[in-house]
Amino acid sequence: MTGSTRVAAVLNPTADRAWAAQAELHRVCRELGWPDPVVHYTTVHAPGADQARRALAEGAELVVVGGGDGTVRQVAGVLAGTGVPLGVLPLGTANLFARNVGLPRRRVQEMVRVALQGGARELDVGRARYVQLGPAGPVESPEHHFLVLVGIGHDAATVADTRQDLKRWVRWLAYFEPGVRRLARPLLPLRVEVDGGTREDVSAWSLLVGNCGLIPAGITLAPDAELDDGLLDLVEVAPRTALHWAPIALKGALGLTRDVPGLSFRQGSSLRVFSDEPVTIQIDGDPHQDVLEVDASVLPRALLLRTPRSARASEIAALMRGWTRRGGERRIVSLLRHTPAAELDALLGELDLVALVRKVDDRRFGPDHRSDLLDLLVRERREHLSVPTLARLVHALHKGPTPAAHERAVRDVIVSLHGEDLGLFKTLTNTAGSHHDLDHLVFDDIDDEAVRAEILTHIAQEADGYQSDDLRILSDIDDTVVCMLHDKRYPRGSAYPGVAEFLHALDRGGAQADGRPGDLTFITARPSDPRGLVEGYTRNGLAGLGLPPHSVMTGSILNLATKGRIAERKMVNFDRSRQLFPECQVVFIGDNGQADVEVGRAMLARDPEHVRVVFIHNVTQQGVKVRESLAAEGIWLFDTYAEAAARAHELGLISDEGLVEVRAAVSAGVAPSDDR
Repeated sequence: MTGSTRVAAVLNPTADRAWAAQAELHRVCRELGWPDPVVHYTTVHAPGADQARRALAEGAELVVVGGGDGTVRQVAGVLAGTGVPLGVLPLGTANLFARNVGLPRRRVQEMVRVALQGGARELDVGRARYVQLGPAGPVESPEHHFLVLVGIGHDAATVADTRQDLKRWVRWLAYFEPGVRRLARPLLPLRVEVDGGTREDVSAWSLLVGNCGLIPAGITLAPDAELDDGLLDLVEVAPRTALHWAPIALKGALGLTRDVPGLSFRQGSSLRVFSDEPVTIQIDGDPHQDVLEVDASVLPRALLLRTPRSARASEIAALMRGWTRRGGERRIVSLLRHTPAAELDALLGELDLVALVRKVDDRRFGPDHRSDLLDLLVRERREHLSVPTLARLVHALHKGPTPAAHERAVRDVIVSLHGEDLGLFKTLTNTAGSHHDLDHLVFDDIDDEAVRAEILTHIAQEADGYQSDDLRILSDIDDTVVCMLHDKRYPRGSAYPGVAEFLHALDRGGAQADGRPGDLTFITARPSDPRGLVEGYTRNGLAGLGLPPHSVMTGSILNLATKGRIAERKMVNFDRSRQLFPECQVVFIGDNGQADVEVGRAMLARDPEHVRVVFIHNVTQQGVKVRESLAAEGIWLFDTYAEAAARAHELGLISDEGLVEVRAAVSAGVAPSDDR
């Protein structure tokens, strides 16, 4: 796995919390300094396998699947044997596979953390073919993969009869009513062959071919089932009377090891089941009817799954649920203190650090557990933590109130970082995906001027004599990224053709080796607010444009009064950016509809060594004389992003590939309107 992992996500858009999961995937990938995940959505006719193949063809290094057991098995079947790890977001009804491997199923944040950063476990994958009675006679199915079980008989008919609307509202309890109706159904005459041995006649209510041991409600299907033993477990459910259902239910619910009437178990690497009459089967919850024969086998340890790394993380997460008392806080700090050095960073990667900081508290009369926690992580064991983990910790410290202890902890983290590590930390913090970015942290959340001065002094000292290859891209929004106010050539609210590709190309840079993503900041005079609602609104408006990771710097309501006020606020934001990233040169992109020409001119005058070039989108259709006059000042007027890209390429700011991508996007975009 590389330091900048390419993630693909296959999501069922109809699943509960699918959109929340997608947003969290983007947020955590940006926090880790990874490229944004490429998201593929399932459809009724393409339930996951095609999307997984496309992800592999595109070079995905990690595939995350979000949906129910059916979607998960579709994707897992494609990944089996490839060595590409799978992360699972259990968003379905029963989530049987997730239950069996101990994946988090309630909080989206925990799901995403494990899917992206969990440990690797090699698991078996089952595969099945069946012969189905079709209109023209028996037909053999293609190969299906399964992770949990294949059910043959009345349990599969129960699945087929379950109402989809009930599954959405009461989840696995929806299976109860159709299951109860079938309990008294007669046993089915079947034949079974295990590992190519003698074919045996059996009578069963259902035959269950399991790769896992648990089914809904915590019922143990096969006590000896293991996910990595290279074996399938055949369970014959054959109650001879209605009274036999009671011990069967108790054995499943209580996990009893004692044999009970109506249940028998055996194992094998391959199993075949035959029926003279068509029966219903289900493969991980997907029913198939009119089946005459099932052939199942196992692919040993074929799937590389992301799972929680340790029992230690599970214990800490459990202690943080609900009200965390003093004893729980003390236990959390103790667990972290005694975690081996090589495991601490991975352990924190599994935890919600915002919740950790909030749950472990200092008390007016009593132990100061939060102070102990901060001393432990920020000072005693700082060298055991990676830069992405430190960025997450700082994000947790300034999300919500930022007391003096948090300010000092943030300062101590920042002054402990040097060179490329400091640059990566600043980028990760600045693109966290909310208004809790580096600008707000240093200039708004930190109230102690001495602490702020120490941070800025350290950043300046680290930049002295060093220039980063990464550019800082400062961009306006209205009439620069999105047509809004003065430009009549395009529909209002539409993104300009090529703008996303141009910003991506600048973010990557002109060198052969791509620069670190996350160099884009939108500077605007739109008013800010303490809760970041305006910035959130701005980000939501940009979310669907395919832009690089970015931050937003806003102003105040007073800055909207005049063009001069707008320019003044943007210059404040420019100065803040310059103090936070003094090692980077700047590209400014604006438009000539309001004050951006004056802003660009002021930037060049204030710090010509820091500002590499100013691009101004020509939305007011200025002519050649104005272009030439501005060019003499280092301000380049452009009509399309193809023109801007050509100039950026001449200056060595974007690569040959970036130029081609921008030109292609502009050519494929909506043509300008004649209404000027």
